[in-house]
Amino acid sequence: MAEHGTHNRYSKGCRCEKCRIGHRNYERNAARRRRRVKYGIEVEKIRLIDAEETRQHILFLASKGIGLGAIANQVGTNRATIQYIKRGKWPRITVELSSKILAVPAIPREPMAYTSAEPIHELLRQLEKKGISSKDVGRALGCRYGNLQVKNKMRVWRYNKVETACREMLRLHP
Repeated sequence: MAEHGTHNRYSKGCRCEKCRIGHRNYERNAARRRRRVKYGIEVEKIRLIDAEETRQHILFLASKGIGLGAIANQVGTNRATIQYIKRGKWPRITVELSSKILAVPAIPREPMAYTSAEPIHELLRQLEKKGISSKDVGRALGCRYGNLQVKNKMRVWRYNKVETACREMLRLHP
């Protein structure tokens, strides 16, 4: 519980003299703040904003293969917070949290994160047109038996290796 002499402790039910004074001071300052805003002396601080734009960004990041845990690590919060926003359980969030989430780029930074492999599939199709099979790319990468298996999503570190090899082969075979 909060310490004695505060509005928070008074709100929890404590009615000692210190808590009543703390509550009275809090209410008096809040009334003064409302009057200063009303008469234009002070600008009202917006504490909570609509979370829909942030929610859409989280869904966009998810479509790019960036998970909730990766977003939470970059933002500096826990995964449950991101999940509540994504599911719409928190319709309003703080301005600071929203700006941090909106600043997360669509390119995963963590090497163990997953990303979409569609650009790799496109590069492999271009190589197939030039007569280079995915097995040749696999051999160039040092895959066992030359088998290069590319699924819908792949780890960022692997994506970078395969993309570099494919672009190099495209450069060498114009």
